[in-house]
Amino acid sequence: MTIAYAVQAKRRTKNILENMMESEDLTFEDLTEELQILESDQTDRLNSTNRLVQEDRFIWQWPQCIDDTCSNWIDTPKKVAIAYDEGCLTDPSKNGGKKYLDGDGSLSYPLDRGTQYKNKKKCTWTIKSGSPTLGIKIKFNDVDLEYDKYCGMDKIHVYRNNAKTFGGRTNKYLTRIGRICGGQNGSPEKFRHSFNDGSNKLVKYDDGTCPVRPNGKKSFCKQEAFDKYYETEADEITIVFESDQSGTGLGFELNWKMYPIQPKFVKNYATMDLAEFVAAIKTAMTDPAYGYIRNSFVICGWKNGQPRKCQPNQIKVRKQRAEDRACEIAMWMEDQFRNIINFKHCAPHDISDENKLEIQNLIENKMPGDTYAIKNAIRLQYKVITDSITCSNFQHRHVYTVSQSVIRAIYGGPDKKFAEAERAIRQNRDSIRKAERQERKSKRRQSKRE
Repeated sequence: MTIAYAVQAKRRTKNILENMMESEDLTFEDLTEELQILESDQTDRLNSTNRLVQEDRFIWQWPQCIDDTCSNWIDTPKKVAIAYDEGCLTDPSKNGGKKYLDGDGSLSYPLDRGTQYKNKKKCTWTIKSGSPTLGIKIKFNDVDLEYDKYCGMDKIHVYRNNAKTFGGRTNKYLTRIGRICGGQNGSPEKFRHSFNDGSNKLVKYDDGTCPVRPNGKKSFCKQEAFDKYYETEADEITIVFESDQSGTGLGFELNWKMYPIQPKFVKNYATMDLAEFVAAIKTAMTDPAYGYIRNSFVICGWKNGQPRKCQPNQIKVRKQRAEDRACEIAMWMEDQFRNIINFKHCAPHDISDENKLEIQNLIENKMPGDTYAIKNAIRLQYKVITDSITCSNFQHRHVYTVSQSVIRAIYGGPDKKFAEAERAIRQNRDSIRKAERQERKSKRRQSKRE
């Protein structure tokens, strides 16, 4: 083991353990187990590539593209013509004038499957289903790229949506599907002919044909997107291929098909009523097609002004709690609509044009994983409830409390601005009611005098 490797491994171990020590429910057994995992992980990294491979080593771990054609790399007419000839971009002249792929089909690079790709290449393809009710599922028939545990050398990036939502190193919008490499007849032995997802997004599974391990437990020898189709839950995906300065392979071949999905919310906002508004907010916050809550960045409280990191099980529990509470608000509003005859004092009224525009902006312009998307949705939902449904303070207070629990589950604390908005809305409503009561009293007094 080299000195440089030992120093970097020690630094990484120190950082991880420091983060773990900040956790309040940490035990000595947890620390011991984490140390064993770290030691095994570092050894595996060294043995697999004969050098330390960190997550941001070698070329970038995310596509350095500003649009779907990666025009910041393929930036001259000559480069574009070469990319078209090599199949590195979708040629509109051969694709009905479209710069994207659609329908069921296949994609391979290089075009001649018997040749090797070149070094320092960057290619990009966009696939669209053309319908909000059709999703795209993918399956790699063949992959022959340089192997690396984290796919830090030659790689295939697969993302939902387009280049605007790649999200950089941190995968800000959580649209990454996988980072693929491997499949070569190289060293080490256990990775020959393998399909590797360096981002660990695609899941391995057992279909009943996998051999049993020596200890009697199941082995997971099958891989999503390779042994079976992976359903992306998106009507648009982007694929980027990158090769570094050394080492080549035979490239890859990918098949895709369309399959039915639940469509995103599409509505003429100008004529939206309250029932449709409830459906829009509920869809935006809990539907996988939007994923506002599922793609959110969960914070497990705060310490010294810094957010605390969450364990995976905590993230799952918090997101599930937030989704449940968001659905609770929607169910409450649906009850008001069903009981409109019996509870006329809670009768829904029209939504203002201002709120309709805010709903349209939320649904159409906010990206999944946007830090403020959930807060904006909850605030808007509460604002429309208080503006449109005339109920008691107790009922409004219930909705406010549930809304705060959604934000607290995701962001680790209440929303101060939310409380200010709630107080302002309540004061405004009370002042209007007071003015109405005084006006009725004055009319009664005037009628008595007459």
